[in-house]
Amino acid sequence: MHRSQAREVSSPHEAERLLGQGWLMAAPKGKTNMAAKTRQLRERRRAAGWKLLTLALRPEEIALLKKLKRPGETYVQLFTRLARQSLL
Repeated sequence: MHRSQAREVSSPHEAERLLGQGWLMAAPKGKTNMAAKTRQLRERRRAAGWKLLTLALRPEEIALLKKLKRPGETYVQLFTRLARQSLL
């Protein structure tokens, strides 16, 4: 099966139905403790005002950011430094 055909099974009833129809190759596994901890961490961060960002950058923008990035500096630190410099 190609991964573009994969989908998330949201309930045990749906998993049972899909298994019966031959659409699933194996029964889905339940959520792990790590998933619960990750979810709780995400909720705490959201409540504290954190914002999750996803960026799509062109190759020339990535090259520029790599030139501006200092050794050992994370991209979060780079963006913060550039934002502070633009406010001065």
